[in-house]
Amino acid sequence: MTTPQSELAIGLLIAMVAGVVVTLVVGTARITQVRRLARRHRRSWPRAG
Repeated sequence: MTTPQSELAIGLLIAMVAGVVVTLVVGTARITQVRRLARRHRRSWPRAG
């Protein structure tokens, strides 16, 4: 049998894990986007010297 407190705790735990997963996915996508952009600019950027 579960109590209201344990149900709340489980719900908060699930919400926390979901938040971490979303943050990791968005962060990874953004880092990948920035790396691609930097690589593209590095190839087309004229070198000094």
